[in-house]
Amino acid sequence: YSPTSSRYVTDLLSDAVTLAAYDIVFFDCGFADGFLRSAPPAVWDNLRSFVQDGGSIYASDWAYEAIRLVFPGSLDFYGDDAQPAAARVGALSLTLGASVVDASLGGVLGQSNVELVYNKGSWVVLGAVQAAAVKVWVRGPVGVDADADGTTETSLTDVPLLVSLPYGQG
Repeated sequence: YSPTSSRYVTDLLSDAVTLAAYDIVFFDCGFADGFLRSAPPAVWDNLRSFVQDGGSIYASDWAYEAIRLVFPGSLDFYGDDAQPAAARVGALSLTLGASVVDASLGGVLGQSNVELVYNKGSWVVLGAVQAAAVKVWVRGPVGVDADADGTTETSLTDVPLLVSLPYGQG
């Protein structure tokens, strides 16, 4: 399903039977979140049920709107979680040194430090402290450009950069 077309809502997320045929739904950074924001409540219910019953959702960067809308309060994002796009404040940083804090992931990668590339003008920032149920895989320093003028107004340390959250069986 194209992430830039309303079909992902009308043909997939609105139909619980079709949705249940999948193991995972990917929401990538380029998806058109306005379709999800304006979807009827049954769509959000379908996604919650999908995960409750063992499915998974992967949301990358700006696609955080899927998590913010469908699972409100499950993650703490930088800024006002009630406002769309409020957490899109990560400052341009071509390479960001980060720590792999999960030993199993570090073992697979063969290292406990990684360089991440954030080559877009803004990206989503999580709050430094998350609920106990949130598993943090990678942490690192973050520059915040809250007014989107291309300059870093605030520097944060030890911010979650990769997280997962259980919900039901998913």
